[in-house]
Amino acid sequence: MSLIKGQSNAKSELEKVRQKQKDNKAHIQSVREKYGGSRGSRNRQTVSKLEEDERLLERQEAHLEEKTNCFHRCLVIFRPFEVVIGVAFQLLTLLIFLSLLLTNIDKALHGKGYKLGYALPKRTLPNPIDIVLVFCQKVFPLDYILFTAVVMYLIFCSMSGVRNIGIWFFWLKMYKIRPRRTRPQGILMLCMILMFIILAINIVVYQLTPQYSMYGSQMFKAPHNTTVLNKTSIIYKLEHCSLDSSRDDCVITRMALLLNRFFYKMWFFGAAYYWATWIFLGFMVLGFLVAVIKKRKSAIDGEVDEDDFDESDEEMIHA
Repeated sequence: MSLIKGQSNAKSELEKVRQKQKDNKAHIQSVREKYGGSRGSRNRQTVSKLEEDERLLERQEAHLEEKTNCFHRCLVIFRPFEVVIGVAFQLLTLLIFLSLLLTNIDKALHGKGYKLGYALPKRTLPNPIDIVLVFCQKVFPLDYILFTAVVMYLIFCSMSGVRNIGIWFFWLKMYKIRPRRTRPQGILMLCMILMFIILAINIVVYQLTPQYSMYGSQMFKAPHNTTVLNKTSIIYKLEHCSLDSSRDDCVITRMALLLNRFFYKMWFFGAAYYWATWIFLGFMVLGFLVAVIKKRKSAIDGEVDEDDFDESDEEMIHA
């Protein structure tokens, strides 16, 4: 949504910042004239707060002036490509959402229940990403490319979310993730969060592409009884391998085998992952609505904050 909406105009933002500077200076002057030489603690705090706002506005002005140079103006020609990429990512997100939703509905209707971790013996409902990956497995290495693209997209989306939100401990914001300004402790926390993300993606991929993750495009000949002219005969049809088939020529992947045994033996974790997926889908809908309603990002979003050092700003601007 950020790619589709784009950023606010740097020139108009610069004008607003300069107007705020004028108002802030006028406010400081009026406070000093009103109280004169009074040294009350409240007056000092008021003036100190206004001076901090003045320094923040000066840093914002410097960054916005940097954004209005000829180089950044020329970047406007890439704006249509940003919109196209944003729409493509939005469609991929929709496919991921539909695939997870259909898999969860399939588990609710045809799964083995919570006592067996909602294990799905055979895919019944259509799953867009799963169907495409199984089909592309016939053309090596097309399925690997698509599968890697989906996994990397999930990782980059997760990292983008952590960067935008920051690292929190309940309601307390601990660290901000910004280029060349993240504290070492924040980077360590980010690495730890990334490890948990990779661990969670293993389960998400299994639920996102159940058939591809378990058997891929493997097929077997299944016998079917047919009656023609009061004579019963057996014909063989090719069917995709599944947990119900129990065939020796169907080889399940090691990861899927490990997860299925884990869910069978400890059903609580399988049920927890199942309901966690529903929560994840709910947050996807909520996040989409927030992204649609939310206004455009500032042209210097994440570059200037109140707790930044003035020296670091000067170093970056004059680098």
